[in-house]
Amino acid sequence: MKNFADLLDRLSFEPQQSRKISILTDFLRQTPDPERGYALAALSGGLRFKTVRIGAFKTLVGTRIDPQLFQLSHDFVGDLAETIALVWPVRHGANRSPGLGDIVETLGAAKPDDIALLLEQWLDALDANGRYGLVKALTGSTHSTMAAVLIKQAVAALGPQSAEMIKEIWHDQIPPYQALLAYAEGSGPRPVTATSLPFRTAMRAASYTPGDIPDDEWHQYLAEWKWDGVRVQWVSNCSKVRLYTASGENISQRFPELLDPCGVDAAIDGELLIRREGKIQPFADLQKRLNRKQASRQLLAAYPAHIRAYDLLYLDNQDMRPLPLSERRTKLASLIPELAPSRFDLSALIPFAGPADLKSLLANTLEYADGIIIKRADSPYLAGHQKGHWYSWKRGPHVVDAILMHAQRKIGTRSSSYAEFTFGLWDGNKIVPVGKAVPDFS
Repeated sequence: MKNFADLLDRLSFEPQQSRKISILTDFLRQTPDPERGYALAALSGGLRFKTVRIGAFKTLVGTRIDPQLFQLSHDFVGDLAETIALVWPVRHGANRSPGLGDIVETLGAAKPDDIALLLEQWLDALDANGRYGLVKALTGSTHSTMAAVLIKQAVAALGPQSAEMIKEIWHDQIPPYQALLAYAEGSGPRPVTATSLPFRTAMRAASYTPGDIPDDEWHQYLAEWKWDGVRVQWVSNCSKVRLYTASGENISQRFPELLDPCGVDAAIDGELLIRREGKIQPFADLQKRLNRKQASRQLLAAYPAHIRAYDLLYLDNQDMRPLPLSERRTKLASLIPELAPSRFDLSALIPFAGPADLKSLLANTLEYADGIIIKRADSPYLAGHQKGHWYSWKRGPHVVDAILMHAQRKIGTRSSSYAEFTFGLWDGNKIVPVGKAVPDFS
């Protein structure tokens, strides 16, 4: 656990993404199996312990210190795991400091009645840094330390495999990921996937600047609105469905109304939106669904999910990605009527003669669209950013003078910085909140 806690500590205080990748890659190279695989699972949210909840740690702390003192300490520190790590009064004994692998395997075989005693023994055996890592790992709250896409890049940096290859097989691997890590290092074969619902690395649009497309080539491009939602892949094998984000996160359980396979064998690239009474709703409505691991009936009814389809990646046992975009769109248009009409539609093309037309449209952007995507009609579907094929032309930001009303301290990270700011405007003689902003520390 000490090695994992030290890793978590270094990642938590490192602001640069490239350095985070290097730190994790070095850890994976220097740490043996299965310890490194369990650490990888903890960082990526792959560790699941139904018998361990944050409440179990709170209860244990309550047996050692005054509850009011603990609450005051929590208010001051801000992070629950860090508070527990700092205030825990150790009872020194013969307990051996455990490794993360030991902890995971012991919990996997433990009876529910033994969990509290095990946690207590481990908290006593570890130092403050180790206790912090223990609480974070066992409660599933370490995944915010490093973005999923960076974790996969760090794994790919172990050897000859690309990050795109790692992403495509990631979801069918289980901790401690020994086959995955061997494949990444080049010492093992590509792991066998257990499902026919793979993630395919998303194609990204490069930022458009005037002059990127020569005047005599504009006729070779198509354009469509860039909707303010979440980019997703809907993957069906006729009997089951998975819903992935563009970074490869499986969010299927959050949107059960989209899990009807509709009898099709396909992979669709699109935008996840909330659509009510035929109209696209603001991103804030979608956030209400994204923030829930499972949706209640009331939430499903109030915020119905919808996919606006952009592209077709796979159809009836055939990879569509090498085909030209114009051909993929034709096949996608034929497929859409086979899907639930309340859940899917096709992103419409924007007619235009040149950049002046698109610039004029951007000045009067549709509600809940934040720009235009320009795509070369003959482009294949390629992984990652591919300048020359797709461009993203965003509208300029709206500017407003607002009043800072509240500043929310961070929770869930070892930092005294702020996580969210609330802004307001004057409405007569009172200030009304109009929006929130999250600072960018990248």
